[in-house]
Amino acid sequence: MNDLASGTFVDQLLADLAGVRATEFPAVGPADLSRIGLAPPGAEVVLEKGSEVVSRLAFGAARAEAAGKLFASRDGVVMVIDDRAQESLGKELSAFREGKLLPLDTWLVTRVVFESGALRAGAEKLDGAWRSAGREMEGRIADDLLDRLSRAEVRRFVPVKELASIGLATVRRKKPVPAGTVEVLLEKAKEPVRVDFYVPLELEAEKLVAVQVSGRGDTLVVDAGVWDDIRSFASRLKTGAAADAPKVAAPGGLEPRR
Repeated sequence: MNDLASGTFVDQLLADLAGVRATEFPAVGPADLSRIGLAPPGAEVVLEKGSEVVSRLAFGAARAEAAGKLFASRDGVVMVIDDRAQESLGKELSAFREGKLLPLDTWLVTRVVFESGALRAGAEKLDGAWRSAGREMEGRIADDLLDRLSRAEVRRFVPVKELASIGLATVRRKKPVPAGTVEVLLEKAKEPVRVDFYVPLELEAEKLVAVQVSGRGDTLVVDAGVWDDIRSFASRLKTGAAADAPKVAAPGGLEPRR
């Protein structure tokens, strides 16, 4: 699985691992590792810092004669430990995944661009102030759009092999066309994060839309209200480039393309 990880889950897992204590260091030969569940291990955690592997932790079978204890190893050294990390390690892989559509530190965003049909809107942060079409604008308009993206909850994950079930299968080598796209550039990043929204008929009855985010392995399904809000904020972004900008009707072309 290749996806953004849940920061909350990872922090809890690391706290659990840091609290694990070894109570015994039994003499176990290589031939006996399978007997105690360490060849292969029931779970393995590799801790890295940059390209360096800091430690390899393996978790095996419970120790029959000691309740709440299990066999484990750290960098090949076998030990008996308390099982406080087992609850986190035993969860489904989905627990590791970020449940938000695109968690953002909004203060690190330097540019946001939205495109949908005839509507194109964008803003860039220069010297701490948001500007659009060369003019300074009210910062909260861009911040509102980014905040909505970062707060959106993922309702489900759809792997590539199941895209047909939500109407996004590639047909005759042609991929579905997104109804709209948001690109977000973060400070010091070389490439923007791209967020493509799709509004297939297969999700319409459930009031859901599909989203593909660069860097996330699966297609994400979110409430249709997220797409509606993003379009609304983008329209405000277009018309709010200056504090004295005249009020105009939202541009056409906002209806989802199917």
